[in-house]
Amino acid sequence: MNELNKGIHVIDNSNPSKPRNISFINIPGNVDLAITGNTLYADSYMDLLVFDISNPAAPQLKNRSDFAFTTAYQYRFTDSRDTLITGYAPRDTTYEQECSGPLVYVCYDGFYYSSASGGQALNSASSNSGGGGITKGGSMARFTVMNQTLYTIDQHTIHAFDIAQPQNPVLSTSTPMPFGIETLFPYKQYLFVGASTGMYIMDAASPKAPVLKGRFEHMRACDPVVVENDVAYVTLRNGNTCTGTANQLDVLDVKTSHNLSGLKHTR
Repeated sequence: MNELNKGIHVIDNSNPSKPRNISFINIPGNVDLAITGNTLYADSYMDLLVFDISNPAAPQLKNRSDFAFTTAYQYRFTDSRDTLITGYAPRDTTYEQECSGPLVYVCYDGFYYSSASGGQALNSASSNSGGGGITKGGSMARFTVMNQTLYTIDQHTIHAFDIAQPQNPVLSTSTPMPFGIETLFPYKQYLFVGASTGMYIMDAASPKAPVLKGRFEHMRACDPVVVENDVAYVTLRNGNTCTGTANQLDVLDVKTSHNLSGLKHTR
């Protein structure tokens, strides 16, 4: 469990009613982590650290890649304690959204899809898409592991590290993305990327070179995403540095990467 900008707590949860904090990995500037087997990956400002956690009570630093990331990612939350909610009234709000973007995209009702995707179904992932282990993080995760590849994001880039040798990650590709990507969630052979302006679907069938297959666009807001059973849950919230005004949950049918459809919007 990450303690923002300080390090990682290792907690023995074999007895959920009595979890035990068994060690702490001191990592200044740490924001995220991912684990595969007995190897833990973590950021320290702009560096990538690799730990052997064969003995969770005594993790060992095995590798450090200096300047693995282009920026030192920092979460900044705002919390206003000088206001008190005394009541509220539900209401419907209608807004117009301009559809525009690169020519490779077709836009309708705020949804975009790549004309190059060919309508590939998300549930058509190959049977070995989970090979090499998949780490399933929370909605705010920026690190994930799939197909012997460590994926990380830093605001405008997806980095793919080859971890065929787990303790020796090698940067394979850095894929430019629109500025403002925030979270990363693996599902089947795909990476779902939450951003301040929408959700991107990256096809990782070629693990070292993920390709954009589709996106869902919304008004600017901080935006994590999680996916299960071909349904994506996208949250938007205000009161933060993303300057958005919406507080809502968008539920999306993602059976196909090119034809996203909204199941419902909860505000």
